Amino acid sequence: HRRIELSRRLSGATVEGSNK
Repeated sequence: HRRIELSRRLSGATVEGSNK
């Protein structure tokens, strides 16, 4: 499975939400 992709997506989503 691609756990790195999920982790990166979660990290990106969190950063985007925090930024907004």
